Amino acid sequence: MAIADMCDALLSKRVYKAQWTHEKAVEEISSRSGAHFDPVIVDVFLAETDSFKAIVEKYKD
Repeated sequence: MAIADMCDALLSKRVYKAQWTHEKAVEEISSRSGAHFDPVIVDVFLAETDSFKAIVEKYKD
């Protein structure tokens, strides 16, 4: 859930920050593998990154 939450936060425009690109968000999450996130879960996220991108596109604000 933490990865999905971070992905949503990075890919969403907020009044205090611009929306990140999908590629930049994936890089940021990947860079936290083993430190902030379990590496196994990050690997699953990376394998399903296109699914995350499709969901974000489908449910844009």
